[in-house]
Amino acid sequence: PVSRFKSAPTVFTYDEGRKTYAPSNYNDKYTGDFIDMRQAIASSDNIYAVNTIMAVGPEKVIAMARRLGIDSPMQPLPSLALGTFPISPFEMASAFGTFANAGVHVEPTAILRIEDSKGEVLYQAKP
Repeated sequence: PVSRFKSAPTVFTYDEGRKTYAPSNYNDKYTGDFIDMRQAIASSDNIYAVNTIMAVGPEKVIAMARRLGIDSPMQPLPSLALGTFPISPFEMASAFGTFANAGVHVEPTAILRIEDSKGEVLYQAKP
């Protein structure tokens, strides 16, 4: 959270220098100065997000997503920091549930029970 990156137009190099990626902020608004995570989140600074994933390593971000229960396909690209690979709301809820459960992932259950009009249980999920 205290890491500081410059909020300015930036070209990122990846794939062992063979490719580049140049994200931008909405309306091309940059502070032109170094900002921390709090400032980056407040201003939705995309440059900070991509700098962060490049510092941590996209492969490590994907590995953590897997530990949190996200199974959707993802590639280790700088744009991963900006949500370029879709994750379902169900998977996101599952991942956030891991944080709420002290780091232990439990497969979520979407439907607990189905009853007919008489109140008879037609289906009940097993915890």
